[in-house]
Amino acid sequence: MVTNIIHTPTASNLMKEATMDHISRSKVGHDMGIGTNLYDLTLKCDDVVNNNFDIGKELWFKQARWTNLIRSYLDPELTSRFILASRKIAYEVGNKGIVTEMQFRGNARSDKKHKWGNCLLSASFRGQFDSHITPTLVFHSRVTYMGYISGLDIALASVIAKYIEYDGHFDGQKVEFIWKLDVSQVHAFKTLPWLYANPDLFKRVMELNTPTAERIKKWHDTVLRYEREGKTIDEEIYGPFRRVRTMYDLSNNNERKPELFVRDLTLDKLEGFNV
Repeated sequence: MVTNIIHTPTASNLMKEATMDHISRSKVGHDMGIGTNLYDLTLKCDDVVNNNFDIGKELWFKQARWTNLIRSYLDPELTSRFILASRKIAYEVGNKGIVTEMQFRGNARSDKKHKWGNCLLSASFRGQFDSHITPTLVFHSRVTYMGYISGLDIALASVIAKYIEYDGHFDGQKVEFIWKLDVSQVHAFKTLPWLYANPDLFKRVMELNTPTAERIKKWHDTVLRYEREGKTIDEEIYGPFRRVRTMYDLSNNNERKPELFVRDLTLDKLEGFNV
């Protein structure tokens, strides 16, 4: 039975499970040609602080990409207030049903970026450790790219929850995560670097005949065709696809970006953040 709820024990495999579920579906909400959409998807995990995902080796991101994300979406004053309020709820008053919230920072709109608005919209927190209301961090997003930026979005939830759960003296109790997505999007070629980093998953996708898999295979075939024709990466004028070709070349040579585990990420580079 197809469900619009993806549930994992920890945050480590949440992106993987959601992305492969999307790619494997025989029916999608919309086929854009460059990728496919699912609508009104909910991702959940029982322990969002426990996140061993490696955004370096899996998504080919460096520290600068993480720093750019937190500075783009987090207002330092609002984030500080949200985390402190969430701590009070988590350790003192959450059993009274209190909920706090934060709006993510709005980004300037242009034809090339954020044309239709923010991707991340808001966060809320509820619940108290050792009570009948489970501590829960909730994100609401307009859209995310599965198999790509979604890994960073989940990382952001893990890091925020880690600050909320700062002293960890409630051993064995966890912060749950719920992510409400208006649109889950798999972009046909922006997902390829993650698949190149995971050969077993790449093989599975290449064997599928679903709408999303067919789009991905088409763009992988383009990568192979350019290789056969001798078109160099330097000749690729479209930046996002040049990145895909670069990651394909690196993966063929068994090369990876340096490790960058979510568990090691912080908000230290968010100027003005004070918690």
